Amino acid sequence: MKKSSYWPIGIAGFFSIFVLTLVGFIAFSRTQKINLVSKNYYNDEIKYQEQIDRIKRTRALHKTLTFQFDKKSKAIFLQFPVETDTAAIAGKILFFRPSNAKLDRMISIKPGKDGRQVIDVKNLSNGFWRAKIFWIAGGAEYYHEATLIVE
Repeated sequence: MKKSSYWPIGIAGFFSIFVLTLVGFIAFSRTQKINLVSKNYYNDEIKYQEQIDRIKRTRALHKTLTFQFDKKSKAIFLQFPVETDTAAIAGKILFFRPSNAKLDRMISIKPGKDGRQVIDVKNLSNGFWRAKIFWIAGGAEYYHEATLIVE
């Protein structure tokens, strides 16, 4: 009487389960949505030297932009440096939500003659936000970034 071995069946079963698990993982990973920081991530990286120059100009100012968030009134108080012509300031503020790109908001910069601007952020949902502030004054571009937690 011949005794049969279960080794070939065990090895074939192990490799079959391994291949099925690998195929399942690949199928699962292909269905996951991957959000980059921005839609044009690679183009933005190429232009990043311009961003570095904006940051250097901003740091070189004697007084930089003042950014204050008041939790009670849900308002942001901006004070632009007085060494720039505040009447000629133009720019935008991107409220960037790292956890959900659909919540991002863009607001135009319109400071008063004293260089101050108050921004109502009651429409922002609760959570962590980054404020990316781009402005042009005197033909030069500037950039400031701040974080806020809306509660």
